[in-house]
Amino acid sequence: MKKILIASLIASFLPMGFINSSAFAYDIKSGALPSYARVQNATHYFTLNVPKIGLSSLTIQIPKGIKINGEVKVDNQYNQPINSNFSIKNNQVIIDFLSPVSDSDTLIISLKNVRTTGFSENWIYRIYGTMAKLNETIPLGSRQVQTYD
Repeated sequence: MKKILIASLIASFLPMGFINSSAFAYDIKSGALPSYARVQNATHYFTLNVPKIGLSSLTIQIPKGIKINGEVKVDNQYNQPINSNFSIKNNQVIIDFLSPVSDSDTLIISLKNVRTTGFSENWIYRIYGTMAKLNETIPLGSRQVQTYD
């Protein structure tokens, strides 16, 4: 009985060794500065691990009840700016990278001067990426930014 239990535990952990975490384009770091809901013109930020094939652009769906009046800043994990252009229209932020971003980067995306409803919320940003070599847009997940009363 003990051998069967040990064998099943080992078998359940084997597939984990074959998963390459850099192939997934998500991370859970996100927040608002300041996080007090009534403060307008806050900065919402989140990180994103770049998928293996790289990215040429990002599209971020702006949640209902949010208006972004400022700039969109993209840095790498070393806080060095990533050359990009952005536009905000139709409740979307579109970030075009001047040169494709490689999979060795983790992006830190800062949305500045964010205006909210003023109430405590969990804001969900949906993120889509255009792959550098495939020119295909795929969903990269979502980020939750919470504000408090």
